[in-house]
Amino acid sequence: MNLNVIELVTGVIVVADIEELDEEPSCFLKNCREILEDDEGVISLRKWPRYTDETEALIYSDRITTISEPNSELTSLYKQAINS
Repeated sequence: MNLNVIELVTGVIVVADIEELDEEPSCFLKNCREILEDDEGVISLRKWPRYTDETEALIYSDRITTISEPNSELTSLYKQAINS
């Protein structure tokens, strides 16, 4: 699993198992979850993209602001979310 946090130009932040591709769209995201944080700093995950049964997405590089590795708390939360 190549788990990463992806911030999109829209401000949405997702965590997903990423496969980088050689051409556009440049990223194949599997088991995508949007990261949400409430006013008290509690993090939760919501299925992404919304309003579809699909759990995978192709993203063009010009739609991505940053890609980074998740911390251990987020990794644990993600694993729980995709296994439930």
